[in-house]
Amino acid sequence: MSHKAEHKMMNIIHLVQVVVIGAVLGISAYRMLILKIRTSRNDSMVMGVAAKGLILMAYMIYTEKTYALKRFASAKANMILAFTEIVFWAAGAILPIMSVSSCSPGTGCMLTYILIGLAIVNCLLSLVVAKVSWSHWRYFQAHGYLPGYVKPDQLKDDISLKGRPEAV
Repeated sequence: MSHKAEHKMMNIIHLVQVVVIGAVLGISAYRMLILKIRTSRNDSMVMGVAAKGLILMAYMIYTEKTYALKRFASAKANMILAFTEIVFWAAGAILPIMSVSSCSPGTGCMLTYILIGLAIVNCLLSLVVAKVSWSHWRYFQAHGYLPGYVKPDQLKDDISLKGRPEAV
């Protein structure tokens, strides 16, 4: 897959993840604050996983796209964060599955099933992000720069040529 197609795919995946995480946060907040049901640890766990996911995605997106934050970008950190996302979203899906057997039929139980589905979707999307982050890290190890970026030698040559007057 070319870098441009990969970049476009990652933008779409990140957008879908932000929407899913927003839905998870909204449903969790509704369950904890509005519904008169007993809240459990999985409600706060799913909310914490969603908040953590937003923070990590913000790091990945902003360090890639914002010039002032590029110095904080790290292919290895992106890879590690992407792989931890898989584990946390899997836990965010498994905990409600374990507690859904004790819920009574109604709105709270239905929202729990929706949360489980959204957590599984986000876990699968995190798998794709982790695979791409891993391939970027491997490319960085082999070449010394990320795919789609200018080689450091070319960048130095371009900067040094800009300051010289043209030969007549």
